[in-house]
Amino acid sequence: MSRSRIGAQVSGATGATLVEVLVAVAVIGALAAIGIPQYHGYTERGREAQCAHNRYTIETAERACALDNNGKPCLGIRKLVKSGYLSGRLTCPSGGRYVWATRDPQDPHYPTIGCSKHSWPSWKGAEAKKAKKAKKPQKPKNQEKAKKAGGKKGAG
Repeated sequence: MSRSRIGAQVSGATGATLVEVLVAVAVIGALAAIGIPQYHGYTERGREAQCAHNRYTIETAERACALDNNGKPCLGIRKLVKSGYLSGRLTCPSGGRYVWATRDPQDPHYPTIGCSKHSWPSWKGAEAKKAKKAKKPQKPKNQEKAKKAGGKKGAG
């Protein structure tokens, strides 16, 4: 018998050696390790875009309802569907819940819809932080420094 490859005997049988199969499996595994997370990222970005479009559609329907009702808001997807401003109930493709971030028609941001999964209006977070900071009593910086210095002297 003649040999064409190291360790492989030529006897008319065709096929791949174990090493070739292992290399092919390793290459496929490496490509899958790169491709699968990328695919999931693309699909999630698509869901985020659909969610943003749904929220925009709801906000537009709410504006139309408020204009038709002399400024009185509908405040609810069911009410918007019932009154004919939306053709169907819109839901977040990732399972998030839509929440009215502003309910007051006099608010300059009205109407703003937030999603529990994808986004919350950035200005809402900034307002909450400001309110939290305003509630917290501020200590004078000199007293804090004196406390730290006094604690260090007593420990040594």
